Amino acid sequence: MLKTSLFKDGYSDIALGHCYNISNVGLGNSIDSLDRKRFHPLNIDHSFYGIYPNWMYGNSKNKVQKGFECCSLESISFHYVHPEDVLKMARSQNYLDFINGRFS
Repeated sequence: MLKTSLFKDGYSDIALGHCYNISNVGLGNSIDSLDRKRFHPLNIDHSFYGIYPNWMYGNSKNKVQKGFECCSLESISFHYVHPEDVLKMARSQNYLDFINGRFS
């Protein structure tokens, strides 16, 4: 049974995952060919340095990784990104440049 409190408590993505499971909706996996994630529930710094809250380990379908294995070069989204981070990422060739402080 779905806990509707997940929606009220701000865990809508987790609650939607439960809805999909209950409804037998098949989902694809969004990891790349190197098993790195494309969608990230935290910002790029937290993902890279492995600053993960405990809920991440129990609710992640794929292995939680840090460092250069944390994020696909084909990453699609990060949460909690500050405007200055968006500017840095836009000026970088890819997120690795962003992490390493190399900006164009």
